[in-house]
Amino acid sequence: RDFPKGSHFANFERRNMASGQPPTKKQKVDEVKEDEVEIKPICLLDNDEVTGDVRVYCDGIYDLFHMGHMRSLKQAKSLFPNANVQLVIGVSSDADTRKYKCRTVLNEQERGEAVSHCKWVHEVVIGAPWYVDAAFIEKHKIDFIAHGDDTPGGVYLDADGNDVYAFAKKKKMFRLVKRTEGISTSDIIMRILKDYDMYVRRNLKKGYKRDELGVSFTKEKRILIKDKMAAGVAAVKSTVDNQVGKFKTGVSEHTTELKQVVGDMGDQAREWGEDVRKFPNMVNKFIGRFFSRRGQKRKASEMGSGDEDGFSDSSDDVDSPITSPQSPRSSRSARKSRSG
Repeated sequence: RDFPKGSHFANFERRNMASGQPPTKKQKVDEVKEDEVEIKPICLLDNDEVTGDVRVYCDGIYDLFHMGHMRSLKQAKSLFPNANVQLVIGVSSDADTRKYKCRTVLNEQERGEAVSHCKWVHEVVIGAPWYVDAAFIEKHKIDFIAHGDDTPGGVYLDADGNDVYAFAKKKKMFRLVKRTEGISTSDIIMRILKDYDMYVRRNLKKGYKRDELGVSFTKEKRILIKDKMAAGVAAVKSTVDNQVGKFKTGVSEHTTELKQVVGDMGDQAREWGEDVRKFPNMVNKFIGRFFSRRGQKRKASEMGSGDEDGFSDSSDDVDSPITSPQSPRSSRSARKSRSG
C-alpha cells in the first residue's frame, strides 16, 4: 500500500464500517470476520462506491469569482453521489499568484471572501500553497483533489516541467471537472478593456477623479468631449424621431379624414346619378304641366305651326321649351298686329 499504517486514507473504510455506512463491493461482512476484511483505499473505489464523509479539495486563484468558478465547484460537490462531500477550497496567495501567473484584481482576502459565499463550499483555506504536497493533504484531511480540465488530461506543469498533481494521480486521488467555455477572469478583463473609454466615462460620471482612474488630462478631456458630442447627437436624434412621429400621426389623421371625404363624395355622386337618371322624367312632367296650363293638347310633332283652330306660335307670348325662341323684333311685330 502507498499509505502509511494508521493514516487518514488507510483508515477511511474502517471508519465507514464502524459508523454503520454500507460496505463496498466484495466486502461481505456477514461471511468473514472484521479482521479478515480487505480494506481498499477510498481512492481506488469508483465514484458511486464512495460513501460517508468525503473531503474534496479544489484550489485556484478565483479572481473576480464568476459563473465558471461556480459550475466547477458544483461539479466537484457532485462527484460522489452516495457520499457526504465536504468541499475544501484553497485560494492562492497574492505573492504566489504574482510570482507564478499574473497580478490579480482582488486581493487574497477578497477572493477568499467571495468563494466562501458559494453554497457548495464547506471550508476555505486562504493563502493555500501553489503546489499541493502530502503534508498539506494530511493536515486538512483531504481525500480527493478535483481540478478543471484547462489543459489536456489535467496536466499542470511546474517550472521544471513536472506535473504538480503527479503524486495525487499516482494514488488515484485526482478527479477532473469540466471547464465552462466562454467565461473566465481573463475574458471579463478583456470585455472591460474592449470598452475602456465607456467604462472610464461611466466612472467619471460617478464622481471618480482622473488620477484615481490613471487617466491623463488630455485623455479625460477627449472622453468628455466625445461624451458631449454623443449626448448632442442623441438629443438631435430624439428631436427628429419626435417630429417624424408627429408627422406620421398627422398623416394618419388626414388620411382618415380624406377617406371620409372621398366616401362622402362617392355617396353624393351616387345621389347625383340617381337624379340624372330621373331628369328626363322630370322634364317630361314639366312640359306636360306647362302645356296643360296653356290648354295645348296637341302632340309634340304639331307644335310650332298654326292650325285651322287659329293657333300659331306668333299668338303665344311665352316661348315654347321645344321650339327655338322668337327674336325680340318678331315678338314686337306680333304684338302690334294683335293690337291693330
